[in-house]
Formats: sequence, C-alpha cells, structure tokens
Amino acid sequence: MNHQILNRLSPALLVSAGIFLGLMAFSTAAIADQHSGAKTEHGKWIEAVKATGVFFNARYRYEHLEDKGFTRRANANTLQTHLGYKSNIHHGVSGLIELENAHAVGANDYNSTTNGRADLPTVADPENTELNQAYLSYHDLPGTVVSLGRQRLALDNQRYIGAVGFRQNEQTFDALTVINSSVPDLGLTYVYVKQVLRIFGDDNVLDSLNSNSHVLHAAYSGLDIANIVGYAIFLMWMMMPATLSSASMGLRASGKHALGDSFALLYTAEYAHQTDYASNPNSYGLNYYLLEPGIKYDGLTLKFDYEVLEGNSTASFQTPLATLHKFQGWADKFLTRPADGIEDIYVTAKYDSGKIGFLDSLSALAVYHDYSAEDSSRNLGNEINAGVFAKLHKRFKVSLEYADFDAEDFSTDAEKIWLTLGMKL
Repeated sequence: MNHQILNRLSPALLVSAGIFLGLMAFSTAAIADQHSGAKTEHGKWIEAVKATGVFFNARYRYEHLEDKGFTRRANANTLQTHLGYKSNIHHGVSGLIELENAHAVGANDYNSTTNGRADLPTVADPENTELNQAYLSYHDLPGTVVSLGRQRLALDNQRYIGAVGFRQNEQTFDALTVINSSVPDLGLTYVYVKQVLRIFGDDNVLDSLNSNSHVLHAAYSGLDIANIVGYAIFLMWMMMPATLSSASMGLRASGKHALGDSFALLYTAEYAHQTDYASNPNSYGLNYYLLEPGIKYDGLTLKFDYEVLEGNSTASFQTPLATLHKFQGWADKFLTRPADGIEDIYVTAKYDSGKIGFLDSLSALAVYHDYSAEDSSRNLGNEINAGVFAKLHKRFKVSLEYADFDAEDFSTDAEKIWLTLGMKL
C-alpha cells in the first residue's frame, strides 16, 4: 500500500481503532464489575479505556496565512490523530507505543513542503503516517529510569530540545535517556540522540536526520529563591548542514517571591555559550542571554523579556531541535536566525480566569515583540501575537490565535490565524 493511500485511510483507521479499543475496555470493565457485584455507571467508558493503558487524541486545525512574499494566501485544514498504548511496570520494565497521522482535510491550498505547492505560503503540516513513539523503560536501578527507543523529549522550556507540539506532525527522537533522582531535589538527565524525526514527513529528505549527539542536564530545586538548571548540549549531524553542529553550555535560574496574598514577583535569567563542534567549518563563540522579570496578581501575569542570540555576520547562535514556534513570535519568521543574530524585546500579558460555567478554564494572551539584529544596525521588524484558549469537560480544548509580523529590514509582512479544536481520551 503506497503512502498516499495509507494517508487517506489512516485517520479513519485510527478513529475506528480508538473507538474499538474503548468498547473492548468498557466491556472488560463491565464484566469485571458484574463479577464483583458493582454496577458500571453511564459515562465511565473513558475511564475504562484509560485503565487499559490505551490513549487516543485528535486535533483539527484551520490555519490561514497571508504573506506579502506571495501573491496568494494559504488555507490549511488539517487533522492530527494519535493512538497509543502505555503499559504498567512489569518486572521493572514498562513500554509505550504511539501511532501518529497528519491528514489534510479538503483541498491542499498551502505548501506543506511535500505537496508540490511552492506557489503558496508554507504551512509545515504535511500529510504523514508514522510510528511516533516506541520505547521501553527500565525502572529497577536505584532512583533511575532508563528509556531506549523512539520518544518525545521536552527539556525545560524547550529552548534547545523540544517536541514541536504545535505542528500536526511532531518531532520525536530515537534516543537513549537516563534520568536519575536519587539525590533529594536534584534531577540528572543524560540523553544520547541517534536520529531525529522532524516535522516534515517521510517524503521530505530533511525529515529523518542521523545524529551523534549528547545532552547533559541537571536541575536543582532545593533553594527557596530559585530553581537552578545547568546543561551541556553537543549536537553532531551526519546528513544535516555541518554548520549546525554545535556545543552549547548554559545556566538558567527561575523563581517567584510572594509580595502579599495576591501579588508575586517572577524572575528568570539564563546565559549560554555556543561554539562550533565536530565537523562544523565555521569557527565561532557566541552567547545567549535571557532576562525575564514579571509580576503576577491573581489571574493576571505581566512579563518583560530581553532575549539575545548573538551573531557575528557569518554564524549565529542556533537551536535546531527547539520548539521554535514558542520563540521569536508565532509568525515563525526566525526559525533559522540571521547571521547577524537577534535581539528580541517583548512584553507579555496573560489572564487566566479559572473555571467559568461549563468551561474548566479560560485564558487570554497578548505579546508584543520588537526585533533587531545583534551584530548590525538592522531593524528586523515587530510582531503582535494574541490568543484565547479554553478547556472544557477536562478532555476538550478550543483556541483562536493570531500573529501579525510587520517587516522592516528582514523578510516580508505576514498575518496568520489559527482555529484549533482538540480532544483527548
């Protein structure tokens, strides 16, 4: 069966399989309750599914993109589905397996990077079906869990290593992970990455990248004033441009201090140094800085950020495995940073209302970015991001998001709108 046929069938197959497994779980639970004399209440089938270790989620998204670099607008209707199973620990071993499908609903009026629509702006959600995760974990070493296989990784705020969960085909890793928590308040993590499964799908040559990369990570939470994280990340690529092989070492501190019953002072500071590594032909040493003071009052949070990724007009501080959509604006204009680096000054306002009526939570977010080059006088533009996010009945999410990038000496003006509907069992 070829990829096109498989991609057309997979959403229906995943949905059907999810319902079938749920009914099996419900029937099993009902029989067990009958033998125990208990009665299964209406609406408990979801809990029965979860009790078996089966999980299923689906996410529909409409994305509209108008980019002044193109004469036409992009409109993408896509559906993501995940179906998986997570086992309990047996004889010190547990496992997880997860299938993922990304499917275009209706016309492909966008450039997915694999559908041949280069005349349209890019929405990097190609149709794809893959084994998203499949790994085993060993738990019987003192204070240690060792996992081997294809897995989702998300370290800290995903500035360096992330799952790119916003996109419909997320990023996962063929990796060995060792996590140790035997020392109180100290978490130690080592990751060896052999291969990266990126967001571009099997039909894109850049989707699967061979790697010989190492990640060292330590997090200490024993201080009242702040949580401290130290890391060393050594990225070495076999088939990716050698200019992205790098060694990064950094330190991050974050915390909050109560100023009364309702007020709290928030603060984060981070510094990292990156150099060329392995076969990178460039010779450089560049720095990363982040300062993030803020204040919280009940449900309202205000933050001011100053983030710098240095450049030297030949190379710039790069984080190719990050969840880049979270940084430098939702318009995704800086997925690869310019050689003269970037200074990003931004202000964030967020309000969380908590439970309102039938909504479990409702939040609104607004961000303003001002971008400039770090190693030149270029004004790179500014951007507004805004979004409303709601959760209901514990398993459903709805969001409406907007990005408006105003170009100056870099790229082109762009506007994006997203409507997302999600469901999780």
